[in-house]
Amino acid sequence: MARVLRPGGRFLLVDSVAPSDPELAAFLNQLETRRDLTHQRTLPADTWLAMFYAAGLPPLGYEYFPRHHDLDDWLARAQTPPPAQAEVRAMLADASPAAKAAFAIECVAGQPTVFTDQKILIWADRPGM
Repeated sequence: MARVLRPGGRFLLVDSVAPSDPELAAFLNQLETRRDLTHQRTLPADTWLAMFYAAGLPPLGYEYFPRHHDLDDWLARAQTPPPAQAEVRAMLADASPAAKAAFAIECVAGQPTVFTDQKILIWADRPGM
């Protein structure tokens, strides 16, 4: 990204961010992998920031914001096959109390309907000009 950004250009990144707790991060990554087979790994914020520095784009700032996901819509957007949808729903329904709190998992009649993850927005300018 730094190589193709014009000098003085601004780069903005918005993506999911893994919790700092290793168990919660593993839960989120397992959930994402079951939903979307192309998913590799949701990174923690410190890894995102280190990547910006390593690319020669020191962040000017960053902020976090929650993203609430309607479960049906979230699964449909990824075209998650029915067996994997069942696994995702079971993971959310059977999540630990810590995961239920961290991801604000909402259930209706015992079935998960909504969960929330954190996103990060990072911005940086390419030096020059």
